[in-house]
This record gives sequence, structure tokens and C-alpha cells, in this order.
Amino acid sequence: MKNKHQVFSKASCFLIGFIALIMGAAVPIFFKSIDTDVLTLAGEDTMTLSRLQDEFLNQGKIGPSQLITDEDFSTEQHQRILTILDDNPMVTISGGPSPYFERFLNQTNLSNPSAPSENLLHFLIRPKNRKALHLYLQ
Repeated sequence: MKNKHQVFSKASCFLIGFIALIMGAAVPIFFKSIDTDVLTLAGEDTMTLSRLQDEFLNQGKIGPSQLITDEDFSTEQHQRILTILDDNPMVTISGGPSPYFERFLNQTNLSNPSAPSENLLHFLIRPKNRKALHLYLQ
């Protein structure tokens, strides 16, 4: 009896999975059946890629703006990127404004990577743990 129940359970799961697979494969067919005017109206109030890229550049997010377009920047957008990078050199690494990550990068002393930064240890270890570590090492 138990064996028949397992076979029935597996067969019903297989059947449900197969039906879900057929419905998932039919999704592109459903989109083809929608009129192009309906799709145009649905996307009418959304941002174009160039407007979205400008929005990211206004926020100083160079990484996402570069992901949107495959280096298809206009001269104006390229100049804006260079201006942002000149004003904030850490954006080259972080890809956009990231105060905590930039604070970490400033403490790593990127100008001289061979010299260890003592401030970095204070940044990475919480004060409570620093005190316990200091007591342990004494």
C-alpha cells in the first residue's frame, strides 16, 4: 500500500511539474499575442535608458550608468563621468557614492600600499573587542 502511494505521489508531482513547464515555455507566445500598441502604452511613462543613465550620473553612480549602456556614452556623459572621477577618486573603486566603503579605503592608505595603516585596525575591530584584545595581549 505504501509503495502505491509513493508511485502515485511521484507521478502526480511529475505531472504538475510538466504542466508548469509547458505553461512557462508558452509565456513568450503570450507576449507575442499582445498588440504592440498595448505594450507601447504600458511602457509610456517609464524612463528611457538614456534618461535612466542621466539619473544615475546625477546621483554620482558611475557603475550602474556604465552597466546600462555598453560604453555608448555621449561626449557630454563621458565628460560628466570624468568630472565625477576627478572630484571623487574613490568612486573608481566603489562605482558610486559609498561613505562607509570610502572611509575604509581612506584608512587603507592607497597612496602607499606597502605601508600598513594603523588606523585600519581601529576601523575593523569594534572598540569593545579592541579592549578585550588589548587586555589579552598584555
